[in-house]
Amino acid sequence: MKWNWNNKRRYGNDNFNYLLLAIALVFAFSRNSWLVTLGLTAYAMYRALSTDITRRQQEAYMVNSFLAKWIRKLKIAIDRIRYRNKVVFTCPNCGQKLSVPKGKGTVRVTCKRCGKMFDGRT
Repeated sequence: MKWNWNNKRRYGNDNFNYLLLAIALVFAFSRNSWLVTLGLTAYAMYRALSTDITRRQQEAYMVNSFLAKWIRKLKIAIDRIRYRNKVVFTCPNCGQKLSVPKGKGTVRVTCKRCGKMFDGRT
């Protein structure tokens, strides 16, 4: 019986493989790092052609949860920078977030979504 490697079920590509290949591409353009590029590319190919689908899914889940945590922290840091001179109010009627400059005292805020007016202190 002739064995055909296409008959086995393979894992394929996922976000972790794309991340590995993107990092390999960054290392490909830096000096004296061809070994790291080769290693990352080989590992991505190994994962794509692997038949141990459960293990590859566990790896992808761990990497995605790790990245989600850091992306969440990055978004919070960006929002802090973005809204450092503003006060954010939430409309009591529809929940829309509205930002007002700090230091204006008591202001009347009109929601852009539902038109409700309410007072807020900055």
